Amino acid sequence: MQKHFKAAIDQYSALIELDSQHLESYLTLRSDRFRDIGKLIESAADLDKALSVNPSAGDYFKRARLYELEGNFKKAIEYLSLALDKDTKYSGAFSARGKCFARINKMNNAIADLTHAISLEKDERYTKPDNYVDRGFIYLTNDRLEEAKADFEKAIELKKKRRDLNVTLDENIDVYYGRAILNFRTQKYDDALDDYLLWCKFQNWYSPSLVITGTIVLLISVWIAISIIRRKKLKAV
Repeated sequence: MQKHFKAAIDQYSALIELDSQHLESYLTLRSDRFRDIGKLIESAADLDKALSVNPSAGDYFKRARLYELEGNFKKAIEYLSLALDKDTKYSGAFSARGKCFARINKMNNAIADLTHAISLEKDERYTKPDNYVDRGFIYLTNDRLEEAKADFEKAIELKKKRRDLNVTLDENIDVYYGRAILNFRTQKYDDALDDYLLWCKFQNWYSPSLVITGTIVLLISVWIAISIIRRKKLKAV
């Protein structure tokens, strides 16, 4: 595969020299191939040149994702905002910016962006569950458990609906891990274990040793939770 990507890079390099009329397109395509082989510096350089020629929402989005890979979330947010200035209905940019806001602990901004991304996806056949999953985790970490539950349930509903319609899109299996944590926190331990094992199964991690390990961890966690509850009751007495 690397060989094919490198051949494509050589081809786009030749086209960049020969055809200045479509310079931005060839720079963007070569940037994609550089990213595919892990040459992120070269990929970023091509995108910067493409943006100087003809700024587009798609190129701002791609540049932002490279900043995200570097861990520079503030710069990623800046470029995602530029993408949204170009295209105010770019749901993917709202999703990505929401996740970046979450990484710098701006949770209200994150929720707002993810909620807006959800509102832009009108056709549920092609709605990715990711926005509900990501928002669900934010709710979960901020003790908004009912809202987290609603988002995880909606994400699972969308997964089932797409499966019934034979729509093949990337699956986000972390929803089961999130719901496992939620069920544990609401003391639904059997449901928590079921979701944990389902998450393992989808990751092809389902094995007797993992089941045993997961069960032990869950039982220890339950014992700790019960101990804390007992101590609180004793203090109350």
